[in-house]
Amino acid sequence: MRQKTFIKFAVMMIAILLLFSLVACSSNRTQQVQDIKNALNKANINYESIHHIEIIDEGVVVFYLTTGGLSEGFIERNKDQWKWVFGGGSADVSPQNGVSWQITNGTERGIGLASGVITNEKIIEITFNGEPTKIVSHNGKTIWFTITQSPISKFQVKGYTSDNQEITIN
Repeated sequence: MRQKTFIKFAVMMIAILLLFSLVACSSNRTQQVQDIKNALNKANINYESIHHIEIIDEGVVVFYLTTGGLSEGFIERNKDQWKWVFGGGSADVSPQNGVSWQITNGTERGIGLASGVITNEKIIEITFNGEPTKIVSHNGKTIWFTITQSPISKFQVKGYTSDNQEITIN
């Protein structure tokens, strides 16, 4: 009897600890998003919404929607503040062939950013110079992106459909 009570107590304590962990993570994520929005605003970046935040060693890459399309930027953390470093580009959100692309180079940081919007629902994979990219869907929009460790000069973007058709994007 005593052992069952102890097990129930242990399970309850673990559940409470997990709940506190989830709340803390959610709170940290909310604060991080707010800090990134503040960095965008401080840099006078006009955006409609943030589509995705990708954490990298040097900071974060933020993909955001504007009236002109999908843009991207690099934000680094200095001490307790986030600071806009570079960004740009504008990938069409309604591409004729079902996939758009754009490139932004952060030459001073040695980072290349490539991204675009996927509107063709048959496309299930995008490659950039033969390497698979990340694909993220949020609020009815699907984007693809890759982050390189050097500025981008020559590149090829290809899409692949669910029935194995290859589509050259650029």
